[in-house]
Amino acid sequence: MKRTLISTGLVAAFGLIGNVHAAGITTAEALAAPTQLFLSGATANAATIRAAVKTAMCGGTATTDSNEWTASGTYSGKFFAIACNSSVTGGNAVFYFSSLGSNFGVNPVLYNGTGAKTPKLNLNTCTGLVCSGVTTEANSSIPDVGYSDINATAFSGPNAPTAAVLSREFNPVFGNFATAYPTLYTAMQADSAANETTVVVPVNGMQFGIMISNILATSLGGTANSYPLGLSTSQSIATPTIAGLMAGAYNGAQALKALGISDPTPANTTKVAVCTRPATSGTKAWANTFFLGAGAAPKGDNTSSTIGTGGNWSGQQVAYVENLSSGDLRTCMIAATAQGIPAIGISSLEKGQLPKDTTGLTGLTAANTYAVARIDGVSPDNASTTDRVNTRNGLYTYVGEATMQSRGDLGDAQQAIVDAIVASLTNSSVCANPGPTTQPDGTSGNATGCETKWTRSADPFARPVVAAGE
Repeated sequence: MKRTLISTGLVAAFGLIGNVHAAGITTAEALAAPTQLFLSGATANAATIRAAVKTAMCGGTATTDSNEWTASGTYSGKFFAIACNSSVTGGNAVFYFSSLGSNFGVNPVLYNGTGAKTPKLNLNTCTGLVCSGVTTEANSSIPDVGYSDINATAFSGPNAPTAAVLSREFNPVFGNFATAYPTLYTAMQADSAANETTVVVPVNGMQFGIMISNILATSLGGTANSYPLGLSTSQSIATPTIAGLMAGAYNGAQALKALGISDPTPANTTKVAVCTRPATSGTKAWANTFFLGAGAAPKGDNTSSTIGTGGNWSGQQVAYVENLSSGDLRTCMIAATAQGIPAIGISSLEKGQLPKDTTGLTGLTAANTYAVARIDGVSPDNASTTDRVNTRNGLYTYVGEATMQSRGDLGDAQQAIVDAIVASLTNSSVCANPGPTTQPDGTSGNATGCETKWTRSADPFARPVVAAGE
């Protein structure tokens, strides 16, 4: 049975807004919390999800209200836990988030109707708020809910990872993925397990973009480290060119010709680099669907995920590097810029992914040395970097629509938290990040801020449709 999302009034009634909590919850209190909710999935909008949890479950982001534990080493940026004394549940609650890619928000939750045990942050390994380990299969849990950049049904065919891909991408994280988490390893290779009992809730849109190395940006008449605004042929790549690069249709000279530039570093083995994500990623699944069409397979990694030095990326003229996380993709693009190699990268447009010259945005310190391309002459934004005018009006459509999914009904306390998170993610508060957009509510005149006038109704294969009343 699908549950109705709680309204803003109920949010206030549950005490989710403006609560005063006890001092920050301790690790011991988090481990013993009577309510525990485990979410796995997307990396693109991890910052948005975590902010929503702090607002929805904990009533704010102040350290006196809640604590957030993060992972170190190879687990860094992939595992989180947030805990607080939550008036939503009437006691201590802890939220675990394994941010390993959108497909981890699908099959680990839905596989065989029961899901598969998935690693989460092990709070027993923490010193302060930094933790060195994650759970083994024996003490792991099945995620209660998953979050994916696009609908769960999209993770099939070329968007379902093979055993070879899983081993290559996750052995560096888990040692031997197949032996460390055998059931999860098997589950991840299956086509999407979504069925008629799956509860899927559309949440919000997510803007994606094509990152380009600085040498490519300037060769296209643009500016290094820039995020372009509005409509222009400058710093723009045509959709057919992006599709050709993703599909592996070009050799080095052909790729440069398709991009419309000459070879800036003719001595380099690598003429063009393509920094992508693996099949576990919703960013990759959405790019495959958007640029190549349903069921079309993209070119796979040909460098063993090695970025390379001096322009030699495993001796490939067009180097394809599948990056496990958004952070790894940033590293790939930064390396291409440093080596003077024309490169494209497939990424979300959340704040942390943007280049370092981000005029109009505040609080950014990341030295991301690459640029963002217009696609067919269109940027997501018009007047300022956060206005989303071209996205809202449907000119820029490289926008996914994220969903949360579960096997069925959750416990009352868990469901209350999930409902509050969804309410937060569908609220205009998500607009604090440049990436997320809210879906149309069907009321004329409401398409301001970051609400779109169009929707795919969370169907990744559907064309955008203007919502009635917008």
